[in-house]
Amino acid sequence: MIKVKTFNSNLQIISIEISGHAKSDEYGKDLVCAAVSTVITGSCNALDQLVPDSCVIDLKAGLTKIKIIDNSEKVQTILNTMLVQLKTVEQKYPDYIALSTIDMEE
Repeated sequence: MIKVKTFNSNLQIISIEISGHAKSDEYGKDLVCAAVSTVITGSCNALDQLVPDSCVIDLKAGLTKIKIIDNSEKVQTILNTMLVQLKTVEQKYPDYIALSTIDMEE
């Protein structure tokens, strides 16, 4: 299962961690993994190109970490767009992806 954990502080996303594999089909035919990978990669590219130096992105197979270091409305919009897309995948394939939000104390 793919787990998406969003860490918030003061109603702002401060980091996101995506881990695991969907295993909804054999390797190369896993539509859930393909969808999630596409959303994550596109979002990370948007962060890198549209708001450079705003985040530390660690993108690996089976584990992606995004830590916000210079928060802005544009960063929040990109991250919230990514979460909407991932929630859409979760609604269609709830056995293979789960999203959660953790509120951090400031």
